[in-house]
Amino acid sequence: MFEGVTKYIPDLEEKKDPHRTISKIEDAVYSFVHNNPKWGLKYYRDILKSRGVDIEKTPMSEVDAASLGWLGVMALLAAAVHGERHNCGTLSAIYEDGSLLKWLLLLRKFDEQM
Repeated sequence: MFEGVTKYIPDLEEKKDPHRTISKIEDAVYSFVHNNPKWGLKYYRDILKSRGVDIEKTPMSEVDAASLGWLGVMALLAAAVHGERHNCGTLSAIYEDGSLLKWLLLLRKFDEQM
């Protein structure tokens, strides 16, 4: 289900052209949100709040993504993409601290379990 996003894991692991990889991930997340309206990811703040996460108060890198389930992880990614579009550097920051790779690995794990 998340192959469109998780296919960039090897590029992240190899640190292969980070700027381009981040841009591709941004596009893939945006496409997932747009193409799957039934999951309500455009309401990522509400999804995260329902899981006890207030992204206005808690840095995304400090969120225990593993406890959020796949929808919560996708909501984090949607929040990061939204942040990137309004505050350039959000995706680069979570790339640098390792959160982006960690979240994509979680999505791959969820895919394997489904």
